[in-house]
Amino acid sequence: MTHQLGLAAILSLGLLISCKSNEVTFTGNTPGGYPYIMHLDKEGKTPQVGDKIVYKRQIKKIVMGQDSILDPSREGTIVLPPADQVGTPLPPDYELILMMSPGDSASVWQFGDKLPENPYFKPTDTIVYEMVLMDIPMTKEELEKMAEESKARESEVAALIAETLGKFKSGALSQSLKKVESGLQYFLHEEGTGDKVQQGDMVEVHYYGVLMNGNMFDNSFARGEPFRFQVGMGQVIPGWDEGLSLLKEGDKATIFIPSKLGYGDAGAPPNIPGKSDLAFYVEIVKTSR
Repeated sequence: MTHQLGLAAILSLGLLISCKSNEVTFTGNTPGGYPYIMHLDKEGKTPQVGDKIVYKRQIKKIVMGQDSILDPSREGTIVLPPADQVGTPLPPDYELILMMSPGDSASVWQFGDKLPENPYFKPTDTIVYEMVLMDIPMTKEELEKMAEESKARESEVAALIAETLGKFKSGALSQSLKKVESGLQYFLHEEGTGDKVQQGDMVEVHYYGVLMNGNMFDNSFARGEPFRFQVGMGQVIPGWDEGLSLLKEGDKATIFIPSKLGYGDAGAPPNIPGKSDLAFYVEIVKTSR
Protein backbone atom coordinates (compact mmCIF):
# COMPACT_ATOMS: atom_id res chain seq x y z
CA MET A 1 0.00 0.00 0.00
CA THR A 2 1.22 3.51 -0.74
CA HIS A 3 0.17 6.30 1.62
CA GLN A 4 -0.34 9.71 0.07
CA LEU A 5 -1.27 11.88 3.03
CA GLY A 6 -1.21 15.63 3.37
CA LEU A 7 0.09 17.76 6.23
CA ALA A 8 -3.14 17.36 8.20
CA ALA A 9 -2.74 13.60 8.13
CA ILE A 10 0.90 13.76 9.24
CA LEU A 11 0.01 16.04 12.15
CA SER A 12 -2.78 13.70 13.19
CA LEU A 13 -0.59 10.62 13.64
CA GLY A 14 -1.08 9.42 17.15
CA LEU A 15 -4.45 11.15 17.46
CA LEU A 16 -6.58 9.49 20.14
CA ILE A 17 -10.30 9.09 20.52
CA SER A 18 -12.27 7.42 23.31
CA CYS A 19 -14.36 4.50 22.03
CA LYS A 20 -16.05 1.96 24.32
CA SER A 21 -13.79 3.18 27.13
CA ASN A 22 -10.71 2.13 25.09
CA GLU A 23 -8.33 4.58 23.48
CA VAL A 24 -7.83 4.07 19.78
CA THR A 25 -4.66 5.24 18.06
CA PHE A 26 -5.31 6.30 14.48
CA THR A 27 -2.87 5.58 11.69
CA GLY A 28 -3.63 8.90 10.08
CA ASN A 29 -6.25 10.83 8.14
CA THR A 30 -7.63 10.34 4.66
CA PRO A 31 -7.13 13.28 2.27
CA GLY A 32 -10.56 14.59 3.30
CA GLY A 33 -9.66 14.52 6.99
CA TYR A 34 -11.35 11.28 8.13
CA PRO A 35 -9.20 9.47 10.74
CA TYR A 36 -8.52 5.83 9.95
CA ILE A 37 -6.80 2.74 11.32
CA MET A 38 -4.96 0.32 9.04
CA HIS A 39 -5.42 -3.09 10.68
CA LEU A 40 -3.64 -5.12 7.99
CA ASP A 41 -1.32 -3.34 5.58
CA LYS A 42 0.04 -5.37 2.66
CA GLU A 43 2.32 -4.34 -0.17
CA GLY A 44 0.68 -3.92 -3.54
CA LYS A 45 -0.96 -1.52 -5.94
CA THR A 46 -3.82 0.70 -4.89
CA PRO A 47 -7.01 0.88 -7.00
CA GLN A 48 -7.48 3.68 -9.48
CA VAL A 49 -10.67 5.30 -10.72
CA GLY A 50 -12.18 3.00 -13.34
CA ASP A 51 -10.73 -0.19 -11.84
CA LYS A 52 -13.00 -3.04 -10.83
CA ILE A 53 -12.68 -3.94 -7.14
CA VAL A 54 -14.06 -6.59 -4.80
CA TYR A 55 -14.48 -5.48 -1.20
CA LYS A 56 -16.26 -6.12 2.07
CA ARG A 57 -17.81 -3.36 4.15
CA GLN A 58 -19.62 -3.03 7.45
CA ILE A 59 -20.97 0.25 8.84
CA LYS A 60 -21.42 0.79 12.59
CA LYS A 61 -22.78 3.65 14.64
CA ILE A 62 -21.34 4.32 18.09
CA VAL A 63 -23.54 6.14 20.59
CA MET A 64 -22.34 6.58 24.17
CA GLY A 65 -19.76 3.87 23.65
CA GLN A 66 -22.31 1.32 22.38
CA ASP A 67 -22.12 -0.14 18.87
CA SER A 68 -25.05 -0.74 16.57
CA ILE A 69 -24.88 -2.10 13.03
CA LEU A 70 -26.17 0.27 10.35
CA ASP A 71 -25.17 -1.99 7.46
CA PRO A 72 -24.02 -5.58 8.09
CA SER A 73 -20.86 -7.02 6.59
CA ARG A 74 -21.34 -7.83 2.93
CA GLU A 75 -19.26 -8.31 -0.18
CA GLY A 76 -19.54 -5.95 -3.11
CA THR A 77 -18.07 -5.58 -6.57
CA ILE A 78 -17.94 -2.16 -8.21
CA VAL A 79 -16.10 -0.19 -10.83
CA LEU A 80 -14.67 2.77 -8.93
CA PRO A 81 -16.43 5.92 -10.17
CA PRO A 82 -14.68 9.29 -10.53
CA ALA A 83 -14.90 11.64 -7.57
CA ASP A 84 -17.35 13.99 -9.28
CA GLN A 85 -19.90 11.16 -9.46
CA VAL A 86 -19.62 10.26 -5.77
CA GLY A 87 -20.70 13.46 -4.07
CA THR A 88 -19.28 16.31 -2.04
CA PRO A 89 -17.68 15.89 0.42
CA LEU A 90 -16.29 12.50 -0.62
CA PRO A 91 -17.57 9.64 1.59
CA PRO A 92 -15.10 8.12 4.07
CA ASP A 93 -15.26 4.62 2.57
CA TYR A 94 -14.51 5.96 -0.93
CA GLU A 95 -11.44 7.84 0.27
CA LEU A 96 -10.23 4.89 2.33
CA ILE A 97 -10.54 2.27 -0.42
CA LEU A 98 -8.32 4.38 -2.70
CA MET A 99 -5.55 4.07 -0.07
CA MET A 100 -5.74 0.29 0.29
CA SER A 101 -4.10 -2.67 -1.44
CA PRO A 102 -5.61 -6.13 -1.97
CA GLY A 103 -5.58 -7.96 1.36
CA ASP A 104 -5.67 -4.77 3.44
CA SER A 105 -8.25 -4.25 6.16
CA ALA A 106 -8.96 -0.85 7.69
CA SER A 107 -11.54 1.24 9.53
CA VAL A 108 -12.37 4.90 9.00
CA TRP A 109 -14.20 7.19 11.46
CA GLN A 110 -16.76 9.91 10.77
CA PHE A 111 -17.84 12.20 13.60
CA GLY A 112 -18.31 15.83 14.62
CA ASP A 113 -18.60 18.25 11.70
CA LYS A 114 -17.76 15.38 9.32
CA LEU A 115 -21.12 13.69 9.95
CA PRO A 116 -23.61 13.89 7.07
CA GLU A 117 -26.57 16.21 7.47
CA ASN A 118 -29.17 13.65 8.47
CA PRO A 119 -31.76 13.83 11.26
CA TYR A 120 -30.86 10.23 12.11
CA PHE A 121 -27.43 11.33 13.38
CA LYS A 122 -26.71 13.42 16.46
CA PRO A 123 -23.59 15.60 16.86
CA THR A 124 -22.24 13.15 19.46
CA ASP A 125 -22.60 10.08 17.18
CA THR A 126 -19.67 8.32 15.53
CA ILE A 127 -19.89 6.30 12.29
CA VAL A 128 -17.27 3.64 11.59
CA TYR A 129 -16.75 2.03 8.18
CA GLU A 130 -14.92 -1.30 8.42
CA MET A 131 -13.39 -2.17 5.05
CA VAL A 132 -11.50 -5.05 3.44
CA LEU A 133 -10.14 -4.70 -0.10
CA MET A 134 -10.29 -8.27 -1.34
CA ASP A 135 -9.13 -7.94 -4.94
CA ILE A 136 -8.62 -5.71 -7.97
CA PRO A 137 -9.60 -8.27 -10.60
CA MET A 138 -9.49 -5.87 -13.56
CA THR A 139 -7.93 -2.52 -14.26
CA LYS A 140 -9.70 0.23 -16.18
CA GLU A 141 -7.75 -0.67 -19.32
CA GLU A 142 -8.60 -4.37 -19.01
CA LEU A 143 -12.27 -3.54 -18.47
CA GLU A 144 -12.35 -1.36 -21.57
CA LYS A 145 -10.78 -4.13 -23.65
CA MET A 146 -13.21 -6.72 -22.28
CA ALA A 147 -16.17 -4.42 -22.97
CA GLU A 148 -15.12 -4.00 -26.59
CA GLU A 149 -14.72 -7.75 -27.05
CA SER A 150 -18.04 -8.54 -25.33
CA LYS A 151 -20.02 -6.01 -27.34
CA ALA A 152 -18.46 -7.33 -30.55
CA ARG A 153 -19.82 -10.80 -29.73
CA GLU A 154 -23.44 -9.74 -29.14
CA SER A 155 -24.65 -10.40 -32.68
CA GLU A 156 -22.81 -13.74 -32.81
CA VAL A 157 -24.43 -14.87 -29.56
CA ALA A 158 -27.85 -13.64 -30.71
CA ALA A 159 -27.57 -15.82 -33.82
CA LEU A 160 -26.44 -18.82 -31.76
CA ILE A 161 -29.36 -18.71 -29.31
CA ALA A 162 -31.83 -18.12 -32.15
CA GLU A 163 -30.54 -21.28 -33.85
CA THR A 164 -30.59 -23.23 -30.58
CA LEU A 165 -34.12 -22.10 -29.71
CA GLY A 166 -35.32 -23.13 -33.17
CA LYS A 167 -33.86 -26.61 -32.74
CA PHE A 168 -35.37 -26.87 -29.25
CA LYS A 169 -38.86 -26.01 -30.48
CA SER A 170 -38.60 -28.41 -33.43
CA GLY A 171 -37.41 -31.27 -31.23
CA ALA A 172 -34.01 -31.49 -32.92
CA LEU A 173 -32.28 -31.20 -29.54
CA SER A 174 -34.31 -33.91 -27.81
CA GLN A 175 -31.47 -36.44 -27.77
CA SER A 176 -28.93 -33.89 -26.50
CA LEU A 177 -30.99 -32.09 -23.87
CA LYS A 178 -30.33 -32.74 -20.21
CA LYS A 179 -33.46 -32.62 -18.08
CA VAL A 180 -33.98 -32.28 -14.34
CA GLU A 181 -36.99 -33.09 -12.17
CA SER A 182 -37.99 -29.43 -11.73
CA GLY A 183 -38.72 -29.12 -15.44
CA LEU A 184 -35.54 -27.20 -16.24
CA GLN A 185 -33.63 -28.36 -19.33
CA TYR A 186 -30.25 -27.42 -20.73
CA PHE A 187 -28.06 -27.99 -23.77
CA LEU A 188 -24.28 -27.92 -23.41
CA HIS A 189 -22.60 -26.15 -26.33
CA GLU A 190 -19.07 -26.37 -24.97
CA GLU A 191 -17.71 -28.07 -21.86
CA GLY A 192 -15.33 -26.19 -19.60
CA THR A 193 -12.44 -27.49 -17.55
CA GLY A 194 -12.99 -25.61 -14.30
CA ASP A 195 -14.63 -26.47 -10.99
CA LYS A 196 -18.30 -27.32 -10.77
CA VAL A 197 -20.45 -24.49 -9.49
CA GLN A 198 -21.55 -25.06 -5.89
CA GLN A 199 -24.09 -23.41 -3.62
CA GLY A 200 -22.55 -20.26 -2.16
CA ASP A 201 -20.01 -19.77 -4.96
CA MET A 202 -19.51 -16.33 -6.46
CA VAL A 203 -19.85 -16.66 -10.22
CA GLU A 204 -19.32 -14.34 -13.17
CA VAL A 205 -21.68 -15.16 -16.02
CA HIS A 206 -22.17 -13.80 -19.50
CA TYR A 207 -25.76 -14.35 -20.65
CA TYR A 208 -28.28 -13.65 -23.39
CA GLY A 209 -31.93 -14.07 -22.41
CA VAL A 210 -34.86 -14.52 -24.80
CA LEU A 211 -38.55 -15.32 -24.63
CA MET A 212 -39.70 -18.46 -26.42
CA ASN A 213 -40.69 -16.33 -29.41
CA GLY A 214 -37.04 -15.30 -29.72
CA ASN A 215 -37.41 -11.74 -28.41
CA MET A 216 -34.37 -10.69 -26.40
CA PHE A 217 -35.19 -9.10 -23.04
CA ASP A 218 -31.74 -8.75 -21.49
CA ASN A 219 -28.11 -9.62 -22.12
CA SER A 220 -24.73 -8.91 -20.55
CA PHE A 221 -22.80 -8.77 -23.84
CA ALA A 222 -24.36 -5.42 -24.71
CA ARG A 223 -23.22 -4.02 -21.35
CA GLY A 224 -19.69 -5.24 -21.93
CA GLU A 225 -19.16 -7.24 -18.74
CA PRO A 226 -20.41 -10.45 -17.11
CA PHE A 227 -22.95 -10.49 -14.30
CA ARG A 228 -21.62 -11.43 -10.84
CA PHE A 229 -23.72 -13.02 -8.09
CA GLN A 230 -23.69 -15.66 -5.36
CA VAL A 231 -25.32 -18.94 -6.32
CA GLY A 232 -28.08 -20.34 -4.13
CA MET A 233 -28.73 -17.17 -2.15
CA GLY A 234 -31.94 -16.13 -3.91
CA GLN A 235 -30.29 -13.20 -5.67
CA VAL A 236 -31.59 -14.41 -9.06
CA ILE A 237 -34.60 -16.35 -10.34
CA PRO A 238 -34.81 -19.98 -9.13
CA GLY A 239 -34.03 -21.29 -12.62
CA TRP A 240 -30.67 -19.53 -12.54
CA ASP A 241 -29.77 -20.80 -9.08
CA GLU A 242 -30.63 -24.34 -10.14
CA GLY A 243 -29.38 -24.19 -13.72
CA LEU A 244 -25.97 -22.72 -13.02
CA SER A 245 -25.36 -25.18 -10.19
CA LEU A 246 -25.49 -27.92 -12.86
CA LEU A 247 -22.56 -26.37 -14.74
CA LYS A 248 -18.88 -25.69 -14.16
CA GLU A 249 -16.42 -22.92 -14.92
CA GLY A 250 -15.87 -22.61 -18.64
CA ASP A 251 -19.16 -24.25 -19.65
CA LYS A 252 -21.23 -22.65 -22.40
CA ALA A 253 -24.85 -23.73 -22.38
CA THR A 254 -28.42 -22.76 -23.17
CA ILE A 255 -30.81 -23.21 -20.24
CA PHE A 256 -34.55 -23.56 -20.84
CA ILE A 257 -36.44 -22.33 -17.78
CA PRO A 258 -40.16 -22.96 -17.22
CA SER A 259 -42.22 -20.03 -16.01
CA LYS A 260 -42.52 -21.40 -12.47
CA LEU A 261 -38.72 -21.19 -12.13
CA GLY A 262 -38.57 -17.79 -13.79
CA TYR A 263 -40.88 -14.83 -13.13
CA GLY A 264 -44.06 -16.86 -12.66
CA ASP A 265 -47.56 -15.60 -13.29
CA ALA A 266 -46.61 -11.95 -12.74
CA GLY A 267 -43.71 -11.86 -15.22
CA ALA A 268 -41.34 -8.90 -15.20
CA PRO A 269 -43.11 -6.12 -17.15
CA PRO A 270 -42.68 -4.63 -19.61
CA ASN A 271 -40.27 -7.07 -21.28
CA ILE A 272 -41.32 -10.41 -19.78
CA PRO A 273 -45.06 -11.20 -19.81
CA GLY A 274 -46.61 -13.35 -17.10
CA LYS A 275 -46.29 -17.14 -17.41
CA SER A 276 -43.33 -16.83 -19.79
CA ASP A 277 -40.92 -19.70 -20.31
CA LEU A 278 -37.39 -18.40 -20.87
CA ALA A 279 -34.19 -19.42 -22.61
CA PHE A 280 -30.74 -18.20 -21.54
CA TYR A 281 -27.45 -18.71 -23.30
CA VAL A 282 -24.84 -18.62 -20.52
CA GLU A 283 -21.06 -18.73 -20.22
CA ILE A 284 -19.56 -19.44 -16.80
CA VAL A 285 -16.62 -17.06 -16.94
CA LYS A 286 -15.34 -17.50 -13.40
CA THR A 287 -16.22 -19.20 -10.11
CA SER A 288 -14.77 -18.51 -6.68
CA ARG A 289 -15.53 -19.68 -3.18
